[in-house]
Amino acid sequence: MHVSWRAKRRLRRASLQLKTKSPGFLKVSSESIRNNSPGFLKVSSQSSTACINQPAVRASRLVSAVQETKKNFRKVKRNISFRYAILAAIGASTFGLCAYAASSGNVITNVIKACYNSSSGVMFLNLTGGACMSGFSPLSWNQQGPQGPAGPPGPAGAGSLTVLDSHNNTVGSLLSQDWLLFKLNGFSAQFAIRVDGFENNDSSGVQFYHITVNCSGTRYMSAGDLPASGFVNSGNAYVPGSALSVSILSYETFGAGLNVSSPGTCTTSGATPLIAGEVNSTSIAGFVPPFTAVSGP
Repeated sequence: MHVSWRAKRRLRRASLQLKTKSPGFLKVSSESIRNNSPGFLKVSSQSSTACINQPAVRASRLVSAVQETKKNFRKVKRNISFRYAILAAIGASTFGLCAYAASSGNVITNVIKACYNSSSGVMFLNLTGGACMSGFSPLSWNQQGPQGPAGPPGPAGAGSLTVLDSHNNTVGSLLSQDWLLFKLNGFSAQFAIRVDGFENNDSSGVQFYHITVNCSGTRYMSAGDLPASGFVNSGNAYVPGSALSVSILSYETFGAGLNVSSPGTCTTSGATPLIAGEVNSTSIAGFVPPFTAVSGP
């Protein structure tokens, strides 16, 4: 059967367009299109193939096949164009939002608005705040979500335990195992304790500082820790007052087994900066062991 040259030209043009403009979606090929020999038109996708044998197909059927092929191509082309349009809209929306914030310096509202298509899963920002296009539903959310429910109460901390003596007198607050926060004259310091009472410090490790060259005047003790460190010697507790930056010119030291309430051996030193507080002391005879730790103040 004779095939007109117009039909063959349309078939070749449709095949070329589909091969160059829509790869991966639809392929059309023609082979052995001759005036007096059988040929076939093959329309294939990624997963299916349809063959039209042409031993006696008339030219009108070829024209119809070309028209159907062009129609399918237009569908594919629209699908590709729509997808690229959506991607372009998302990119433009994101760029526009960032550019607006960077150029104008305005504070963006805490409410973010978008349009969402549940069928395709496409979503894009709605910068204008207007109505969404047909087929899209409006969405909005906050940059910071609402506050969640309160969590379960945690375990009691060490500071929530109160140390009592055998007469239920409050000694202080337990900081950690064997360490107590003790208050004296409005100042607090940490002390080493045991069940059998305060731990006694030997005088050989004690130093008192002075801002005079002969250890006269006010005594100072180091206050560089937080909380400050105190100690017990010979039944008295020693606590530094408010932390001050002082220049030390002399200091007292003590031999082993001495009562540091008495003057120690004075040593003159060069001016040495030190964070120190005035010495406060009191008797701890009123606290009778054994000590116990209980919950609450």
